[in-house]
Amino acid sequence: MGLQLILGSSGAGKTHYIHDLMIKQSLSEKSLPFLVIVPEQFTLQTQQDLIQLHPRKGIMNIEILSFGRLAYRIYDDLALANKTLLKETGKGMVIRKIVEDAKDKYTIAGSNIRKKGYVKELKGLLTELYQYNWQEDDFKKINEEIKSTLLKEKINDAAMLLKDYKNYLSEKYITSENTMDLLIEGISRNKWLKDADIFIDGFYGFTPIQFKVIGELLKKSRNVHIVLTLDSKEDPNDFEDESQLFYESKKVLNQLLEIASKEKVQIMPFSWIDDYSPYRFKNNSEIAHLEKNIYRYPYEVYPYKPQGLIMCQASNMRKEIQYVADSIMKLIYEKKYRYKDIAVVSGDLIGYETIIKQIFDQYEIPYFMDKKKTILLHPLVELLTSALEIINKDFDYSSVFRYIKTGFLDISQEAMDRIENYVLAYGIRGRKAWEMPWERPYPGLAKESAYAKCIMDNINNVKEQIISPLLQLREAIYTKESTVVKITKGLFQFMRALDVEGKINQLVLAFEKDGQLLYQKEYEQIYKMVVEILDQIVEILGDQTASTKIYSALLQAGLEECEMGLVPPGLDQVVVGDLERTRLKETKALFVIGFNEGKVPKVIDKPNIISDLERVQLKSLGIKLAPDNKENVFKEQFSLYMALTRVSEKLYLSYSKSDLQGKSMRPSLLFYSIKKMYSQIKIIDLDEIYLNKCVVNKPKPTFYQMVNKLKHVDSIQDDMQLKGLYRWYYNEENWSGIIHYFEKALTDNNDEIDLCPSAVEAIYGNELNNSVSRLESFAKCPFAHFMDYGLNLKERLDYSIKMPDIGTLFHKAIDKCSRKIEARGLDWKNLQDDVRDMLVEEAVNEVVEEEHRGIFTSNSRNIYLVKRLIRVTKRALWAIAGQIAMGEFRPIEYELAFDANRDKIEALTIDFSNNKTMKLNGRVDRVDAYEDEDALYLTVVDYKSGNQNFDLVALYYGLQLQLFIYLNSVTELKKSNESHKKVVPAGVFYFHIDDPIIKDVPVRNKQQIEKLIMKQLKLKGLVLDQQHIIKKMDASIEKASDIIPVALTVDGALTKTSSVASIEQFEVLKQFVSEKVKEIGTSIIEGNLSVHPYKRKRETGCDFCQYLPVCRFEKGVPGNEYKQLKEHTKTEIWEKILNS
Repeated sequence: MGLQLILGSSGAGKTHYIHDLMIKQSLSEKSLPFLVIVPEQFTLQTQQDLIQLHPRKGIMNIEILSFGRLAYRIYDDLALANKTLLKETGKGMVIRKIVEDAKDKYTIAGSNIRKKGYVKELKGLLTELYQYNWQEDDFKKINEEIKSTLLKEKINDAAMLLKDYKNYLSEKYITSENTMDLLIEGISRNKWLKDADIFIDGFYGFTPIQFKVIGELLKKSRNVHIVLTLDSKEDPNDFEDESQLFYESKKVLNQLLEIASKEKVQIMPFSWIDDYSPYRFKNNSEIAHLEKNIYRYPYEVYPYKPQGLIMCQASNMRKEIQYVADSIMKLIYEKKYRYKDIAVVSGDLIGYETIIKQIFDQYEIPYFMDKKKTILLHPLVELLTSALEIINKDFDYSSVFRYIKTGFLDISQEAMDRIENYVLAYGIRGRKAWEMPWERPYPGLAKESAYAKCIMDNINNVKEQIISPLLQLREAIYTKESTVVKITKGLFQFMRALDVEGKINQLVLAFEKDGQLLYQKEYEQIYKMVVEILDQIVEILGDQTASTKIYSALLQAGLEECEMGLVPPGLDQVVVGDLERTRLKETKALFVIGFNEGKVPKVIDKPNIISDLERVQLKSLGIKLAPDNKENVFKEQFSLYMALTRVSEKLYLSYSKSDLQGKSMRPSLLFYSIKKMYSQIKIIDLDEIYLNKCVVNKPKPTFYQMVNKLKHVDSIQDDMQLKGLYRWYYNEENWSGIIHYFEKALTDNNDEIDLCPSAVEAIYGNELNNSVSRLESFAKCPFAHFMDYGLNLKERLDYSIKMPDIGTLFHKAIDKCSRKIEARGLDWKNLQDDVRDMLVEEAVNEVVEEEHRGIFTSNSRNIYLVKRLIRVTKRALWAIAGQIAMGEFRPIEYELAFDANRDKIEALTIDFSNNKTMKLNGRVDRVDAYEDEDALYLTVVDYKSGNQNFDLVALYYGLQLQLFIYLNSVTELKKSNESHKKVVPAGVFYFHIDDPIIKDVPVRNKQQIEKLIMKQLKLKGLVLDQQHIIKKMDASIEKASDIIPVALTVDGALTKTSSVASIEQFEVLKQFVSEKVKEIGTSIIEGNLSVHPYKRKRETGCDFCQYLPVCRFEKGVPGNEYKQLKEHTKTEIWEKILNS
């Protein structure tokens, strides 16, 4: 029995030494066993290395194991066949069950057990207690000596949980934690280890339980050789400063010596591997210098220009990875490296993962992403969790469509979209709604049409296909007497009904055929993993009763713990991994990316049940747990030292100045610490490398670089590289078509070509039927108009109340209420408040009942909203009645519809020179009239749910045509009826439907407040400048009117701020609007669909536009210019209108 320690710095050749020693001894002592113990992730690589080094290319008497695998290796001697190994997924379920069953007993865990991630933290704590071999005495000591009540409660919870956990497992299960205990027992009884030479390599440190295992191995085996990383210049007994680089190695060394002395095992002389000139860096003095100086103070400065160390900075992460890819290809082509000789590591693998995938795929670089993958988002897991959620949440929208979109239902994308459109439009929720036939028409289709019936038949067939397996599952598991076994069997039957296993096997074959080997490996594992989790649930909980909600929570706890570790699908690949987690073998070239502050070294902010401060308190009592954050910082230094010195030839260090969102980032302090060690090194600015230059590489990335460069040059004739590249792509068969598209894109200024006459006719016909809002839409942006009215695109209808729905309700309710007032012969002037309010409530409720989707009464929120809308409508009718009562104008029309096809009104029909016609239609909310002996005076009122101001400048540019088109139509209609009287326009108005809140009122009486409210709801528009007509609108006017936009001076004249116009001006405006309508109509039938939105001050045609992703309008890009609308004074705009 003997202990030999092999010591040396990183790269000294310690592993090579023990491999060589082992092979020689195994050849000379063929009958004796040799055992190599390495970390789990090194087992495969160590096997490959030993086979490659062995002269016979075989290792018959050499076995490579991890501590865990060693435990399983000797289980046969311990009669453990009757016990089941509880996997990580099962542990979470057991912990959750134990705490859930006795919540009141657990002071802290009981109230937190259902919080996301808490079970995982509890499991981590239990693992620590196992690894650090906590005993009952430790718990007692804490209760006696610790004053903190919170810490005591945490430790008491942990003690109870550990006891309950052990009791639960004692008869049937073993776990990966107590495999070490069983291993200790097994070593003492095992005969195979008696003659074994054991080599332990690749560990930075050991847990207390692993130290106990090593102690048993020392007693049992022939010799134990342990490799530790320690510089020969270091004193193994110097423990003064825990921040020194090899502090942990010294601790491990001394603990091993103590164990050997205690067990009376011979301690052989240390084997120091010469590390003055480390074997790994024999051809690279720069990396050797780094190994000798990093994290050592004071450090020496390397006086020469380093060739094997390259330090870079990039403006962004994408450019950083582009440089990495270019450098990899350069090493492959020029230095004849293999991809497997290269590794890329980062302190922020998650942040870089997407960019690496994109760029490495462009460069066709084979790579393996060394990270464990959660299975929570896998389609199969989504299928099961969503199916249970559907049953628990009674077929709610999100869970049903999570289930549908997993891809296991054999439903086409079109069918999925249609059924989702239907469900959203009608707000279908709940099992009963899904079970009954759907008879309401598909949104946007007439119910009676044959096409609509065909669509609805298809939708109902798909619906049955969706719910049939779910209803069978519900029937099987959703009962009061449900057990875990029963629910699990139901899930298996559910998967069988959908032929899940068969479909996964088909996908595996498809991925293999397409060469997507990682997906192939993933799908090969997933079904087995899910089945194992379900089996474990049954194994653990068996016939216990459980609701589907509890079962779903247990399944979720198991799935959260389940991660998929993928083996590299090929041998020649670039390994991409985490700087600290990925244990790299020796590599020729290493790229360390994202060398930024907070990433290298990482900011440690791991949530723990036992805090750092509490860990320090426990440490002061001599009770050990996993290291606190302070200790972890020092351990991380050692991890970085090991990672950065794994390379033998080329080390690339780079950082990015900004992240993917453009937020600035700083380089790590370690980056500049390394720079100071090399006096001649220069940091390469990657922006300068790629500035006006293409790095020629694989066709795809080179093409992207060429395209980027072409965007910034006027001509390629003066750039020989660009000219040559362009010619190559142009002549290459596979790229010539792409070049043609690129040429088109390069000269594209985002101008849409006008529609040809035949297309205009096909889309609009010879007769253009236009609403007024359509004309205003065209004035805002011709392209948006074409999307809306040419292609008839519509937003997806969903079951929610939007602003247009509220506006429609207001309009209909006010119209109904107004007609009720007329029908009952009531006078607006003497209308009583309670009668008016009653009529409003009747009108709003009628409108709500008429809404065919029932949206206003679909939930409590919408019912409350209706009550609020009733209040607003009451206030609007109160204001309308008050405004009417103040003068002698009376309503004569409500919701007056006009249509050029029905009403022979000249203003509504516009003929064009090419035998095409435009016919207008619309609806006037209210027409008021006052009649004297000579004339009929008319006003047009339009109700707005938004706060709209009348604006002559907007009218001039075609953005506010509505009121005057209505006025033209109404005056012409009335002229035909009033042959003996003049019909005179008296005003056009917007009325804002609102219930304003009045703030800061000095005198709080009802009359004063109502006066202020009436002022807030004043009509906005243009009034005839005749004072006798103004008086007929507001008989009480003295200074400023409370109901119309008019004010008088002291001597009774109209003020300059009054919004008034003469009869002549009204006629000019009517004529101007008619010409503007004709101008817009002409542009429409000429096929204009230019992407040319207006801009006026801060307001643009792009505000609230839903077609921005389609039109690709982007300010600053050539050809993307707003139609700038100049502002004008009142005098200027009248001059322009008169002149036009």
